[in-house]
Amino acid sequence: MCDKSDDRPDEVLIMCAKDGDQNAFCILFLRYKGEIYVCLLKVVRSDEIAKELWQETYIKAWKHIHRLKEPTRFRAWLLTIARNLALDWLRKDRRGGHDTLEENESTSEPIAYQADSEFVVEVDCVRYTLAKMEPVLRNILILNAIGYTRAEVARQLGYTESTVTTYLAKARARFRQLYRLTDHTDETRKEQ
Repeated sequence: MCDKSDDRPDEVLIMCAKDGDQNAFCILFLRYKGEIYVCLLKVVRSDEIAKELWQETYIKAWKHIHRLKEPTRFRAWLLTIARNLALDWLRKDRRGGHDTLEENESTSEPIAYQADSEFVVEVDCVRYTLAKMEPVLRNILILNAIGYTRAEVARQLGYTESTVTTYLAKARARFRQLYRLTDHTDETRKEQ
């Protein structure tokens, strides 16, 4: 599909992608595939949905690459697209109005995603740890991890910025504590 060993800088690949080079865009996107997937998984907490939204992120970013004004912000731009798609999915899920993405999107070639087993196990451990956290701490930690500033988290959740700072410190400490207690072998965690 695309040459993952291409070592051209992001800025060069972005210029090529803006000129219609889908291979250059594919190389760029694959450089950030793990971060995008983790961002999505933290929000939707479903491997299947995260993979679908990962594909949707690729499609949306490819369609709108010409809108990217600052090539140095490509990573943040991709993560923003992913985060917004995930939050839209959550809103729609809460209203109970979900079709699968395949039914809604008319694209020809889905992007294959092949995660290595260690990455999948690690993501599963993170998801398991987040699920055990208190909801307020989990929400603040996730929003901060996917790029929201403390001020944005405060606005989103209706807290003061100082409260968010306090909760964020507690959330990080709680996550570390629970993560250390998590069994990192695939078989035993599924039994818990």
